[in-house]
Amino acid sequence: MTAPAPGTTAQTFPGPLSGLRVVEVGDLVTAPFTAKILADLGASVLKIEVPRTGDRSRLIGPFPQDEPHPEHSGLFVYLNAKKRGVTLDLKSPTGRAMFARLIADADVLVENVAPQDAARLGLAHDEVRRANPAIIHLSITPFGHSGPYASHRGYGLNVAAMSGLVLATGEAGRAPLPPPDFQEDFFTGVVGGLSVMLALAGADRAEAAGDLEGRGEWIDLSGANAWMTFQTGMAVLQWIFSGRRTVRQGRRSAGNPYPYAILPCADGYIRLIAMQKIEWTRFVDILGNPEWTKDARFQNRLVMNQKYHEELDALIQPWLSSRTKNELQDIFYTGGLPFTPVKDYADVFNDPQLRARGFFVPADQPGIGTFDVPGPPYHLRNEPLGAWRPAPTLGEHNDEVYGDHLGISARDRVALQQAGVI
Repeated sequence: MTAPAPGTTAQTFPGPLSGLRVVEVGDLVTAPFTAKILADLGASVLKIEVPRTGDRSRLIGPFPQDEPHPEHSGLFVYLNAKKRGVTLDLKSPTGRAMFARLIADADVLVENVAPQDAARLGLAHDEVRRANPAIIHLSITPFGHSGPYASHRGYGLNVAAMSGLVLATGEAGRAPLPPPDFQEDFFTGVVGGLSVMLALAGADRAEAAGDLEGRGEWIDLSGANAWMTFQTGMAVLQWIFSGRRTVRQGRRSAGNPYPYAILPCADGYIRLIAMQKIEWTRFVDILGNPEWTKDARFQNRLVMNQKYHEELDALIQPWLSSRTKNELQDIFYTGGLPFTPVKDYADVFNDPQLRARGFFVPADQPGIGTFDVPGPPYHLRNEPLGAWRPAPTLGEHNDEVYGDHLGISARDRVALQQAGVI
């Protein structure tokens, strides 16, 4: 379905996960992005942050006009819109007791606390299960809660390196390159969201069968395992079955027919991939069937890519360099070729296809103003989902949650704040 036309309003619906109660103890990206996926689908998410400092993403930005402010971080705002937020010190016995009350009636707990810290913060699964036997508890860590690396701390760089992906990224003969911009953590968050959905389906089946004890679940998600499963699966299979190691090939894939590369054009780069013979034939037709295409050396495209790619690149480069990305996109799409421009983020932000589908949604965050952010990548039949709600300021919903939900008096809340518990 298409997005509403500009200037029109559309009925919103609460989402398929409306009524689902989620508690998030998340820092930086993995757990917050998992909880964001659930919030986008209508779940009610309560985010717990450390008093005074909060989630570390508040310090990372990007910030408007490059002026750091803990309430103006673009990363934090994007990850935590549509959530409520409280502060709570889980290092204190009082804080852990309050946390147990918060999860007692929750459906899902999402956290990315290191295994060696989980027990002292009240996040060990046995303790969580005592507070709520039916809860779905997702633990996201770099290496999981078992095995010799369980106690190792790590970031996305460590996850990508362990998965083998870094080894395959970059130019041949140069050092490997890590993925940019928390890519590993965002992807692990996607796997986290999927795992929660599967556990919810299992809980529904258990409840329907009368197995109330079977409703609860602990999901021990390793970021490295997620990347090895979904990002480097083919490379692992190549090693298992043939002993073949993936190598860095830069902008070209040597094991495929020519062309399979990224080449410059007038205002950037274009990616040329012609896996089928008909695609190469169409490209040659677009070029005007130059005489060099009849050269005996240029008839086997696998050989062409292995031995003559530099010569061939030089032959088609003048034609590419005289045309812009947009011009080439029109030519290739009209000609039935899967070649595509390498877009920068300005291109992506203004892409007419993304705009037509309403991918970017308007956000209005106090202290920042109005701006567009990426929305969910899917459309539902009963779209659109609920409108944007600002990310919480640090401790914004303390009074609502601790007063209205837990019944703690205003005087006691002041005492808890003075003691640093909230």
